[in-house]
Order: sequence, then structure tokens, then C-alpha cells
Amino acid sequence: MLRSVLGYIGAIKWSVLAFLLFLIGGFASLGMLGMALYGVAFPVVSMFYPPLDDWNGPWVWPVLIAVGLIWPFGFLLAGPVGYALKQRGVGDWPRRLTYLLILWIGAVVSWLIVLATSFPG
Repeated sequence: MLRSVLGYIGAIKWSVLAFLLFLIGGFASLGMLGMALYGVAFPVVSMFYPPLDDWNGPWVWPVLIAVGLIWPFGFLLAGPVGYALKQRGVGDWPRRLTYLLILWIGAVVSWLIVLATSFPG
């Protein structure tokens, strides 16, 4: 049992490391990670909220930081999914694309969750 758990953790170690690094970076960047993620999530987020250039007030900076702190959890989902796909014999490129898709969906969901709780009006 312990051997299989350690093998599983070893298989997703890079995702766990990415989670930790981006979690620290999300805070240390003081909102720059959130801003970069906005650029990636903009096509979906802009359907529900006005553009970032129209936002002002004291709520904007904490929102940018919050998104940078929530998004890294996507690595903890993408790693096990990639591992499960590898176990099923899925090739490298489909797994990589799935990994990136999960991270993109994580960026969109992070923005939508934070804005749903913080957007004024």
C-alpha cells in the first residue's frame, strides 16, 4: 500500500512542485501572475465581466493576487489526470494537451470564482 502511494506521488512530483512554486510565486508576484492569467482567460471572462482596463478601486489588486493563489491548485488536478492517461496508454502529446487544457480551465474558473465573490455591483 505504502509503496503504491509513494509510486503515485513520485509520478506526479513535478505537478506537486509546480503547485508549490506557483503558489509561492502567485503571492510573491503581487498580482502579476493573476494579470498574466487574465490574458489567458480573457476570451471567457470577458463574456461575463467588463475588461480589466475598466476596473478601478481598492478591490482590484486583491483580486489579482487571489487568482494567482487559487490557480496553482490546477496542477494538483492536472498531475493525477496525466498519470491516469499515461496508465491507459495515451500518448505524450494528447496528455500534454490535456494537462494544458486543465490549467487553462483552472485559470478561467479561478477568475470566475474570484470575480463572482469580489466584483462590485
